[in-house]
Amino acid sequence: MRAMKNLKLFLLLIALVVVIPVISQSNTPDFKSIYLNARKAVLYPAAYKEEGFLAFFESWMAVDRNDTYNNILQKADQPSEELRRALSSLKSSYETLTQIHEYNEVALDIWEGHKTIPIPGGREDNSLDSADAWLADDPGFRPFLMDYRLENPSSAKGTIITIPSIRGAYDELTLIAKTFNELGFNVFALQGRMNTVKRSYYGLQLDAQRAIRYIRFHAKELGIDPAKIASIGGSKGNFTHIMAYEYFDKTPAQYASEVLKKPLEDYVCDHIDSIPSHVSALIYSYGSFLLGRNFSAQTIRDSHIYSKEMVEAGYRYPHMVVLAGNYDHMDIPTLPVVITALSDYNRLPDKLYEIGYEVHVSDKVEHGFGSGYKYPNMKKLWDAIGVFLEMNLGQ
Repeated sequence: MRAMKNLKLFLLLIALVVVIPVISQSNTPDFKSIYLNARKAVLYPAAYKEEGFLAFFESWMAVDRNDTYNNILQKADQPSEELRRALSSLKSSYETLTQIHEYNEVALDIWEGHKTIPIPGGREDNSLDSADAWLADDPGFRPFLMDYRLENPSSAKGTIITIPSIRGAYDELTLIAKTFNELGFNVFALQGRMNTVKRSYYGLQLDAQRAIRYIRFHAKELGIDPAKIASIGGSKGNFTHIMAYEYFDKTPAQYASEVLKKPLEDYVCDHIDSIPSHVSALIYSYGSFLLGRNFSAQTIRDSHIYSKEMVEAGYRYPHMVVLAGNYDHMDIPTLPVVITALSDYNRLPDKLYEIGYEVHVSDKVEHGFGSGYKYPNMKKLWDAIGVFLEMNLGQ
């Protein structure tokens, strides 16, 4: 009997030795999976109920900007106290999200039909080991549009494509989309490629151009007016605007060979690539510095889209809205240059047409203000932009 009791006690001890670590492990959050799932979810806000998504996005940014992608994965099993708190916050905010659509139900694959997407030079350097890995694309990422059309798209005042400055960019994409929806516009939000190594953004430029072409090609089935399209960039998203007036008639292959002097490998242009990528208006949201200090009336006249032949064919330099915060030390010095250039152009006696423009500077607002939800003085600004677009889209 004593031997039997000793055996039972021995077996119980073994069970405790095995089970207790299992219980302990089961109570330890799998931060690695949480981070990877959140990293995916942040790209697809349209797949979730809106409640709580902004808090989730900010929690994700706090983690992802904390370190490189690969370092976070390596540290997730035994995170520092700071990283553990950030990951715990991300876990809580992620678990409160309610998914209402599958990802493929809210994403339009702009390079559909292509196994590979156009990469000038053959490959795009985009390392997840980069210090800017919070911008980087995960392996297998394909650019796409999220659809924020009105219930009756054909009743819209026009269609806007939003082009962000960072990966996910909830504030620059979804919140701006909701704002313009309320003003009567269809919106498509682009999740394009980011290059965090050489910062060339050629992939993002081609994605933005393709996005314009994609919705113009599908305009009838989407119920939109292809003559009333505008694009709004956030910071580096404004790099893409040039594709709407300088290279609007260049296919990706032509752009790569003629402009970048790089071959376009493993990609065959399709019928969508031949559709012009011009727009009626451009919104430079904290990005006028990209126009440069040499921007002038002559710059406009020298543009590829600017000629009598282009006017007769229905193409013209786009109208412009420039937005900046007075705390933005990149944008503010360039604004006088932009205003002078547009003013000088419109006073030319031999100009082909007038270019409508507005410039808005908001007080106590920094670079990267996105939809401006943090700034009370910007609430009325979007109304003014909506009026400007309604006046000028299609003109």
